[in-house]
Amino acid sequence: PVSVSDEDSSGSYSAGDTLTLNFSTGVVRSNLTINDFVVAGKSLGTGATFKAVDGDDTDTHASTFEITLGTDPSVLASDQIRIDQAKVVDSNGRVAASDIYFALADITPPAIASINAIVAKDVDNNDAYNEGDTLTVSFNEAVNINSLTSDVANVFSLNNGHSLGSD
Repeated sequence: PVSVSDEDSSGSYSAGDTLTLNFSTGVVRSNLTINDFVVAGKSLGTGATFKAVDGDDTDTHASTFEITLGTDPSVLASDQIRIDQAKVVDSNGRVAASDIYFALADITPPAIASINAIVAKDVDNNDAYNEGDTLTVSFNEAVNINSLTSDVANVFSLNNGHSLGSD
């Protein structure tokens, strides 16, 4: 799997962002250079670097590597980083059975949907929104609802001094 650190919080892959790639077992570190991490028709950016994050006792094998994107990368979500199988050799000297692929994740943060974004329901039909009424907010992708419901008043803000109330 790949984990991404969007260093500038831009929601897109950009210079300085880091990609952490995890192999299921330690592989020979010296077999790999930044040029072995290939995205077809794309670039990891000028000056992209990589390093082993962990290693064995002899410091010859690692299972986790970190790539720091260089200037003007052109990779996008769902692109795949490919590593030639001949470069991936485990601690027993076995070469990977096929090329290794790592898919890049979507790092664009969720946004409020453009259609039916917020639907209000006046439960008591008093033509005002008050305790017990509901607001349904739709997002353009799945969100972690637990982080929203624990502190709703700080997640959403209202103008003109209005509030969503308190517990």
